Amino acid sequence: MRRIRFTVLAAMVLVMVLLLSSCGLAGRNQPGDDKSRLVHKEVKLYFSDQDGYLEVEKRTVEAETKSGIPEATIKALINGPKGSELSRTLPTGTELLDLNIKDGIARANFSEELQVNHWGGSLGESLTVYSIVNTLTQFDEINAVEILINGKKIESLVGHLDLTRPVAPNESIVRE
Repeated sequence: MRRIRFTVLAAMVLVMVLLLSSCGLAGRNQPGDDKSRLVHKEVKLYFSDQDGYLEVEKRTVEAETKSGIPEATIKALINGPKGSELSRTLPTGTELLDLNIKDGIARANFSEELQVNHWGGSLGESLTVYSIVNTLTQFDEINAVEILINGKKIESLVGHLDLTRPVAPNESIVRE
């Protein structure tokens, strides 16, 4: 008798699981799931156009917390544009090692590829630096950006712009 009750109970549980999964409830993100806790935000990424200006590409990024959105935004910038009419501004292989924000200054620490793999030229350097700076300063808590390589301050990326101090955004290089 107990065996029959157990078999019936097990069959009922199995039927309920199958019904729930066929209704799509079992696969949905429930409170407490990792995906339901992610923060999503539409951001502006600044990429180069063919005329030597920066143009905005809007994209939605996600992070575990609101404070992680700027880092996720720079990682999206590193990945390059989705649109074919725009060009990447950060060299291939570049990684964001760390991003700290304090007193309105974002300290963006990149791998050496930002400098070593850079294609050079004053315009190229300007596009790279201001794509980073303008992308980060869209956030209210950031007024300027200090660019570091492997945790160290640098004088310049490739010899044209002074990076010894935090850099403020430059809207004159942006085409809307």
